[in-house]
Amino acid sequence: MTGPPPAAESTSSDWDCPICLFICADAVECDACSAIFCQTCVRGVSSCPTCRADPLRTHPNGYVRRLIAKMPAGCDGCGAKMQRGDLAEHRVACPDVVRECAKPGCDFEGNRASWLDHVNQEHWKDLCFAFQHHFAKARPNRTNENDPIATTTNSTGRIARLGKTGQYYCGGRLDVACNCCNGDCGPNNGCPCRACMALTIKSRCLAAGFLVNKVGATARKGTTGKYYCGRKIAHLAGSDGWCGPTNGPNCHACKKLDEFGRFYPTSAR
Repeated sequence: MTGPPPAAESTSSDWDCPICLFICADAVECDACSAIFCQTCVRGVSSCPTCRADPLRTHPNGYVRRLIAKMPAGCDGCGAKMQRGDLAEHRVACPDVVRECAKPGCDFEGNRASWLDHVNQEHWKDLCFAFQHHFAKARPNRTNENDPIATTTNSTGRIARLGKTGQYYCGGRLDVACNCCNGDCGPNNGCPCRACMALTIKSRCLAAGFLVNKVGATARKGTTGKYYCGRKIAHLAGSDGWCGPTNGPNCHACKKLDEFGRFYPTSAR
């Protein structure tokens, strides 16, 4: 009979690793002799410790891994009984498991509460760095140069990126006299240059006559000849609380379009 025995006949010693002498963790099997080992124990090993096959070639043994995962086990902290496959996840949250500090040169050991206090007091800078580094890749980055949606090139050849207002900004000097910003196109908000305004109009597929004000709202001229974005604006004197949409007082951002909107293209073409 070849292969491992049925689960009912197996014992924990059947699945001990010949190297560490503990039950195999992530069991792998030697291609030559079918001996099983911990995956980490044979990492970097050139020849099989059992049959001396050189080079050592292994493959994961899913059958043995499932058997080991179903073996009974107990937490070394709180003593709770469970299957071995659930032990690792339990130990992460168990308040009684003794944890070692991972900082090189630090010999601290303690339960979860004391370990957290130790890390917070002694290694808080490392903790902050590790936390930010861990989640940085998962966080959406709207200004990534490799993101074709967030980054493009305007008609002047400058790289333009979407800012907080949803408009494109290239960071160059403004070619419109807005008198309300620092004189730069963005980089995250404020008034854009003419080339970046054209990019925003094109990306939003706006019809001729539409512009985008400094807060990112689409606006067009009403019956009064003023620009209106149609947003609800609290405390807009002399109005019903809305910027337009066709007449009446307009918001501060649209008033700026009244002043220098003529310098902007009103069509992407």
